[in-house]
Amino acid sequence: MDQDRNSKMRLSTQAYLEAVKAMQSEADPFLHPKHLRRNVKGMGVGVKWVKGKPTGEPALIVFVTEKVNREQLTKSELVPQALGKMQTDVVAVGEVWAYAVLPGKVRPLAGGYSVGRINGGTGTIATCVTDLTEGEQLSSNNFYLLSNNHVIAASNQGVKGDPIIQPGAVDGGRPTDVVGYLARYVPILFEPPVPRSQHQNFVDAALAQTRLDLSKREIHWIGYPQGWRQSEPSDVGSLVQKTGRTTGYTIGRIISLDTIIDVNYSPTTISRFTQQILTTAMSAPGDSGSLVLDMANRAIGLLFAGSETATIVNPIAMVRKLLKVEF
Repeated sequence: MDQDRNSKMRLSTQAYLEAVKAMQSEADPFLHPKHLRRNVKGMGVGVKWVKGKPTGEPALIVFVTEKVNREQLTKSELVPQALGKMQTDVVAVGEVWAYAVLPGKVRPLAGGYSVGRINGGTGTIATCVTDLTEGEQLSSNNFYLLSNNHVIAASNQGVKGDPIIQPGAVDGGRPTDVVGYLARYVPILFEPPVPRSQHQNFVDAALAQTRLDLSKREIHWIGYPQGWRQSEPSDVGSLVQKTGRTTGYTIGRIISLDTIIDVNYSPTTISRFTQQILTTAMSAPGDSGSLVLDMANRAIGLLFAGSETATIVNPIAMVRKLLKVEF
């Protein structure tokens, strides 16, 4: 990729802020469930592409399940060329599902490997973390493995103390493979029963308490996380990496930040997430829970959903804040 093309895949801080301002004014009415256009799944801040090439210009990226010829859409179904005086772009991501190579048993626990509940679903260990105390001071009293709510807390159905096994049940894990116990999770709002317009979902994240002698922070193939950082405007277009149970080590590229996206948790339940990071496809079912890092090995997000063409990532700063953990 030449330098000019690479630079046009990124946004300046000023351009990013202009797009964020437009999104803040337009997202709620445009994405209101009662008036949602056909195929629309969400919206984020990114770069406008024309004829397969990045322009370097900010745009509101409207994510759809599939692109349809304009002639097949009514006027009310068309995505406007601009929203809030900001140009739009349309990107097809398919149907987005909450998603478990590295299915084997590993001791001590390492990021990227299979994990799950007894007789439950299987996903991925992000890494091992510890508590933050008051004033965000590090505590070494408790040690946890980090993954998704839907992987180790059964999408809000888990009870504190539920046993967690490694590997997950799909990969042959048995009751003798217990490595920890569900400690806490961030609840997810679902439709039904809660209307999407009332959702304030930021993370799909949970912790299982484990022992120091069973855990380490290393991620298979990647190594040790070098801390964490918040996503920045210049991250649009940049490369990120992860190791997951199903697809192993993969690299993706950030398409949009501050993304609002509707995620299917079953054929009849859906959840709307806000402030998400959306990347090119870098995952498959079973990779849920993978830690996503920049190429300097700094954690930036927690993978939890995706489709054949895109991956959805919780911002790590929000995971850290809501679960009160340190990396």
